[in-house]
Amino acid sequence: MECGAPHAEISAEAESLLAEAVPAIVGTVRKGGTAKLTPVWFEYRDGLFWLNGHRGAHWLAQVERDRSVTLLILDPQDSYRSLHVEGRLVDTSTAGAATHLDHLSMRYRGRPHAVRAPIQRVVVRVRPERVRYSPPRAVQSSAGPTGQGAG
Repeated sequence: MECGAPHAEISAEAESLLAEAVPAIVGTVRKGGTAKLTPVWFEYRDGLFWLNGHRGAHWLAQVERDRSVTLLILDPQDSYRSLHVEGRLVDTSTAGAATHLDHLSMRYRGRPHAVRAPIQRVVVRVRPERVRYSPPRAVQSSAGPTGQGAG
């Protein structure tokens, strides 16, 4: 980690969302300035987000070029419960990347990753610099907050 680099703290409430097997949406910027959004598997460990990509993936090239990334994690049961992370690339490495992908596949699918093609996997580690957590909304009845129907 870079000396003196900002590092955002993640609350215990936000960590409970990160512990769930939900994908992150990785936001990067294309050369032309438009946004690219890519769903990825991840884990949050040792204060970093660990992603796994492959050489040739556009999002990975954009993260390596700009060294910054935005992550969005949404609770599939309550989209108000979300985590928005602006992060900085710590490093990328091919060492142990296939094993890491198997680890993520066990987390998300309950089985090792099925190898489809001989591609070079890459572990991507991201340090959170700014974090915004939105807690779940209170459940309201179908009658709405005032008790009146929609009709």
